[in-house]
Amino acid sequence: MEKQPAKQKKTTDGRKIQSLTDESGYTYIEVVLSLFIFTLCTPILLSLLYYFTQAGTELPLKQMQMGARDTFLSIVEQDVKEAQSLQVNQDRLQMQLLNNDWIQYKKKHNQLIRQVKHPQNDHFSGHMIVLNAVQDHQFILDEKGVLITIRMEGDLKEHTMVTYLAKRREISDP
Repeated sequence: MEKQPAKQKKTTDGRKIQSLTDESGYTYIEVVLSLFIFTLCTPILLSLLYYFTQAGTELPLKQMQMGARDTFLSIVEQDVKEAQSLQVNQDRLQMQLLNNDWIQYKKKHNQLIRQVKHPQNDHFSGHMIVLNAVQDHQFILDEKGVLITIRMEGDLKEHTMVTYLAKRREISDP
């Protein structure tokens, strides 16, 4: 394509101005080809961007949930080992410790919380959130201890733990 010489324009007062731009412009085929390449590259780049941002966030979140669940199960296991009696009342696990304190685990919204009742109090006070993002839970007493089943939000499978009391202790199911 040949370059055209710069055009001269006249102003209203008669002076001549030389244009510094090339006014030949793009051809129709160049515009169509550019738009075609742009529409091919954009979805590929966006899907790659989405893939790399999602891959970085899902794994640590899953690991955090697993760590929180394992911490919860170890806290409950320690409490059950120190308990002298266990009870399950309306989806609440209650246990009496050797020092006559009572500990209660219950679900509030999507959290499992732990509450303590001292012998001088007549009600459970305070609460400690021991597990977040709980979809469903179940406490089942058997002759030796308690079976705990937990389903976390976003998980397809249930997580189960059985923890036992020492032989000298009792289990009650009102």
